[in-house]
Amino acid sequence: MKTKTFRNVLCAAMTGCALLNPLNTTTTMAQKQFTLEDLNFGGTNYRNMVPENRYTTWWGDRLVRTEVDYCAEVNLKNGKETRLFSLDEINEWAGLKGSDEKIRHFYSASFPYADKSLVMVMNGRENLLVDFKKHTLVKRWNREQQTQALEWNKQSDATAYVKGDQLYVTTTDGQTHQLTKDGSREIVYGQSVHRDEFGISGGLYWSPKGNRLRQSST
Repeated sequence: MKTKTFRNVLCAAMTGCALLNPLNTTTTMAQKQFTLEDLNFGGTNYRNMVPENRYTTWWGDRLVRTEVDYCAEVNLKNGKETRLFSLDEINEWAGLKGSDEKIRHFYSASFPYADKSLVMVMNGRENLLVDFKKHTLVKRWNREQQTQALEWNKQSDATAYVKGDQLYVTTTDGQTHQLTKDGSREIVYGQSVHRDEFGISGGLYWSPKGNRLRQSST
């Protein structure tokens, strides 16, 4: 999930005010007078005034910044960050040595359990659960490739996915069950067609206990 840093968004907002009223570039909040080097594209300080992308996710009710090479918990009151782990540490704790199995970034990292120090990370073909406080690999499993939709459930450890227009579920014991046979371009399973504009992404929904599955079809 992308967010903008408060500092840079504030600067961008103040820049916009300055552009609208170039004769009065002093803000009441910062009392800073902007220069052409701040405001003009190509100026020596222009890059420092552009809002930055921030990738974040939630660990229960705690906000975590997920960058290329580290994850950090963000204090919701003052914005200060506390490093949780680095890319090199996760690869070391998970025993990932080959270039094809190492984790390359944390943009897709997630924290599925609010009360556990577990982070789920992905390489090209696998999902991995790593305990970043105990420095151990908890689980490692292959991820189904070339899927049209995929949803893992943290309670049942089952994975629902759509592949070749058909809906499947793989249970924690590795057994795969095909749930549909009539999927096609006309009958679409597990995808939120024409619902993205409402903030709804994905079309596979597990029950809280992970023993039931609801899916969108059109």
